[in-house]
Amino acid sequence: MVIHSEVEDALLRKTIFREVAKMIDANPKIQQHSAFYEWLAAVWADSGLMATRRQVDRDKRSVSLERLLTDILDHPHVLSRQRFVSLYAPEMQQFAHARFDLLVANGATHIDPGAVQGELKALRDGTGEVTRYGTKRVAHFDETALAKVPTFKELDDALDLIMKLFVRYLRLLRGLDYKEPVWTYDWKAIFREPWIPSDV
Repeated sequence: MVIHSEVEDALLRKTIFREVAKMIDANPKIQQHSAFYEWLAAVWADSGLMATRRQVDRDKRSVSLERLLTDILDHPHVLSRQRFVSLYAPEMQQFAHARFDLLVANGATHIDPGAVQGELKALRDGTGEVTRYGTKRVAHFDETALAKVPTFKELDDALDLIMKLFVRYLRLLRGLDYKEPVWTYDWKAIFREPWIPSDV
């Protein structure tokens, strides 16, 4: 699922950026002005802005969370109780009915388009500033002055909202719970070694 990998990659990059920031905060010896830190922040900002922008892309050729919710809004009967329950083994169908009640509404035959419309609005509202900035300053440079530059927290919040909606629809569409990826190696190990050899 393209949306799955796109959202997950963005959140992994966010985690790396935040963890490196914690290392810097914990070590007074490296708390000094550095072009490397500026570069690191710029790389994450551009990456996170574009990741957010991709998920709210309305172009019909795009694969995005925005387009997924729009399709569901246009065809709410497709996301039905019958379809959801069929994702589970026969012995799990009572559980599936209870879960659909929890995710949608007690006794509902399909998802409520009003609820989807609300989530679509929340997605647009919650990512609007970040998306506008990404379009006007990263995707291309718009000569129009910007009234506000989003903060890193606003970027984090936008991605967290995207993740929340993604997890909800992963459950509804596939009957799956999201499992956070587990590092198979210690990615921080490189920071425990001197980076510049003594003879350089």
